[in-house]
Amino acid sequence: MIIKRLILHNFGIYAGTNVFEFTGKRPVVLVGGNNGRGKTTFLEAVLLALYGSNSFLYRESDYSTYQQYLKSFVNTSDSSFRTYIQLDFDLDEEVIVPYSIKRSWRGNSLRPGETLSVMKNGKKENFLENNWLHFIEGILPSGIARFFFFDGEKIAELARNNSNQEVKDSIRTLLGLSVIDQMEKDFGRIMRSSAHSIEMSEQNNEYENIKSTLESARKELEVLENRAQLINEQILSIQTELQDEQNEFVRKGGDISRTKEEKQSIIRALDLQVREKNIELKNLAAGSLPLRILKDDLAEILKEASVETKCVIQAQTISQIKEMADEYKKSKRVSKDYINDFLNFIENKYTEDNKDPVYSFSKKTLEELEFLVSTELDSSKGLVEELRYGRSKALAAIDENNRYLDAEIDEQAIEAISESISEKKIKLGEFSGQIAEIDKAIDFKKFELSKAVREYQRVSRAVIKTKEWNDKQQRTYKYSLMSLEVLERFKEKLQIRRTRNLGEIITQCYLILSNKKNLISHIEVDPMTLDLTYRNSDGVQIPPESLSAGEQQLMVISLLWALAKTSKRKLPVIVDTPLSRLDSSHRKAIVSNYYPAASNQIIILSTDTEITSEYYEILKPYIDEEYSLMYDEILKATTIQSGFFKEENYDRSTDQIID
Repeated sequence: MIIKRLILHNFGIYAGTNVFEFTGKRPVVLVGGNNGRGKTTFLEAVLLALYGSNSFLYRESDYSTYQQYLKSFVNTSDSSFRTYIQLDFDLDEEVIVPYSIKRSWRGNSLRPGETLSVMKNGKKENFLENNWLHFIEGILPSGIARFFFFDGEKIAELARNNSNQEVKDSIRTLLGLSVIDQMEKDFGRIMRSSAHSIEMSEQNNEYENIKSTLESARKELEVLENRAQLINEQILSIQTELQDEQNEFVRKGGDISRTKEEKQSIIRALDLQVREKNIELKNLAAGSLPLRILKDDLAEILKEASVETKCVIQAQTISQIKEMADEYKKSKRVSKDYINDFLNFIENKYTEDNKDPVYSFSKKTLEELEFLVSTELDSSKGLVEELRYGRSKALAAIDENNRYLDAEIDEQAIEAISESISEKKIKLGEFSGQIAEIDKAIDFKKFELSKAVREYQRVSRAVIKTKEWNDKQQRTYKYSLMSLEVLERFKEKLQIRRTRNLGEIITQCYLILSNKKNLISHIEVDPMTLDLTYRNSDGVQIPPESLSAGEQQLMVISLLWALAKTSKRKLPVIVDTPLSRLDSSHRKAIVSNYYPAASNQIIILSTDTEITSEYYEILKPYIDEEYSLMYDEILKATTIQSGFFKEENYDRSTDQIID
């Protein structure tokens, strides 16, 4: 899979239509932008285009509904309230097949409806539109998407939280273990169904005891799951009420009240711009600007004064020639008549062109007049037009913000709704904490149940040997039990082999990236818990908390790289804020070794302090496309420009923005 184009129309901080084009000839794409310019929005757009409401960034967000999440991205700068994202990509299906998915919605309704459009080979595909989630899950399952699309600011948190359950579930999916888990559940369901019609032997006390333990564990697990379901229902109810109150908050002008001070600050800044431009216009009016209405007359005066000056120069020249001729006649015996005739000729010639002086301009005055006519009057006109345009733009922005502030709002009602929203968010936090505790108890109870099931299977096999099972249900139960036993052994060996292989690949990746190869020499993945264990060259375990923040981030990058390699999927990688918390040596290792080899396509969303000139030169042979995110302070919006940090005021030699 190679991303060929991403189009963002009025999406988040991106105003208007912005198109990112990728040729795919080289692996690295650089997108530069300082904080707040839209790098994370780029990542959210790709995930939203591919997964919609199944995007892990939406699931991890604070938005209680997908409609609210969509509405948060609507950019209203052109007042159309129309937003869409379009992602074009190629899949290698023996031959290259182009796909295009487009999601569009409007933000001027409480529940914006999303429209999905899918194209394959340039033709609309109704089947894919109706089954897109199933299709994309077959290409890049959402459960492992975080291994290919990740935020550098957040991955260090994964290193600190070595027991992140969602990541472990994704690893199980990636290693093919979740399929076996599902098979075990299916066989267990078959056995429970068959057991109702099987009269097991009552003579074995051990069997009765373990059966009682198993049933007790199941009941306790059921109680915990029912409790979790009840709390989840309460959470859902509160989320629904919270959504309604948030919508009511917006309808009553809550957003206006909340951003009133910000709007007033913007108006003050714009008003200052208007005053400054008025002062500049007055200064121009007090200077040479009014003379523009006399430009043609001044040009004529300049022409005549130039001729007049020429005549003055000629008269001065003739006078000097006469003086030199008199000296010459005194010193030489020559025909004075010939010299006098020549002097008369020059004087008569001068008399024909000569005019009476009118202006008598000095050389400096003439030069100043020439500069005024040829340059100053035209440049002042351009400056006036520029100032008037800037003033009009600022006045329009002031009117728009004033209209926003002039809206009638009920402050008391807004305050009441805001307090209610805060209370509900607190309740949601409390319930989330309870759910977390219950989930831990459920995991522990499942572990106990798993032990009881294995013991039950062992005892059941002994009981089965003492009886003749002839009917269909007995055979079903018997062979399901045998299958579970085989599957359990297979699962254990497969899990050990694949986690060992994963640990070796993580170790290889880490040693490539790390500059402290004597600190960690081997990384192990626990086959059962999937926790990572770090060991030095002597085999001594190294606690994760002893690693620095940069080393923890490097470890997670190694994990992500290893998982991407293990998946054997040709998929793009997108990294947001890629080098945060890393020192210079670690940064150089990432830039030199990871980025060029991470994937067939890696899109790096970087600030100017991460991919500096030094790292840019390292990546240059691998770079496919470069973009910079340009932010307009007045419009509060981002547009894109070709080139990596190509602003006129950006000095790559110092990697700084020049004031």
